[in-house]
Amino acid sequence: MPFKRLSLIITALISVLLTESVVAGSLRFNYTDDCGSNRFVGYLPHYRQVPQQLPTHLTHAIYAFVLPHPDGRLDPLPVPENFSLFKRRANSIGAKVGILVGGWNEGDDSAFETLAASSVTRTRFVKSVIALLQLHDIDGIDLDWEFPSGIESGKNFTLLVKQLAKALKKHDKFFSIAVPALGQHARYFDVTALSKADFVNVMAYDSGRTHHSDMVFAEESLAYWDKRKLPRAKVNLGIPFYSRPNPQSYADLVKADPANAQRDDNGETYWNGIPTVQAKTQLALGRVGGILVWELGQDATGSLSLGRAIDKAIEQNNAKCLFGR
Repeated sequence: MPFKRLSLIITALISVLLTESVVAGSLRFNYTDDCGSNRFVGYLPHYRQVPQQLPTHLTHAIYAFVLPHPDGRLDPLPVPENFSLFKRRANSIGAKVGILVGGWNEGDDSAFETLAASSVTRTRFVKSVIALLQLHDIDGIDLDWEFPSGIESGKNFTLLVKQLAKALKKHDKFFSIAVPALGQHARYFDVTALSKADFVNVMAYDSGRTHHSDMVFAEESLAYWDKRKLPRAKVNLGIPFYSRPNPQSYADLVKADPANAQRDDNGETYWNGIPTVQAKTQLALGRVGGILVWELGQDATGSLSLGRAIDKAIEQNNAKCLFGR
């Protein structure tokens, strides 16, 4: 068959199989089969320098943290100039921008416990969220309550989520929720409430085990939420860009020894190197809705970047979905 004719046939097949859009010079794919999605969520805390270059396939860039008050009000957006730069760089690659409300906060969730217990303060909280999003032209919110601690607390979480989801949908804003990977802390998150979110970020790290985020823990985390019937398409698998028990950024680890990019420990502390990050990405893209990373400011640059490794895994998944049927 003449090469030109073959090229035309391939082009026609691609146009039928794919819906394509060009974002910052890269091709993004939307599939209609069960091959998985390319959702790629990346967090950046306000105290971190904004990376010069964000991963090409990043779909949601989430800025942390905005803390709630017991009366339902919110703190102002922290370091607004940092947020503005993050937003510009995320928008330049076609990513949506969100704000994280809540967070670990040294284990103090008392503001959520109090505000969620009353219809008055729940309503004030929802109005405060919408006002913040509108003021800074933000695309959505990531709700991070760590963690509802009992039956009554779980019921209040459900009430808060349902009210917040309705308001966000009305204003055309995305809604995500961060949840523990498994165990006691995950117990009081109602799956019906979680399903109101557009996606759910499973924090599959800081397990307390020798390796805080290995492939075994990733598999167990997905299995836990699957058993609880959380829709797979809504789940994002969490990947850390740092080590435990000795906290170091991945960037510092590979700066100390570039070989650390290809392994997951040095006998003293544990992290995810490039092979593991790519394996987790392929696992998530094939089984659930996507991945999340905590956090973008801890990545290395150039060929050792974990963000770049994720981009490559996504592109391999795209090719597999297209040609491996």
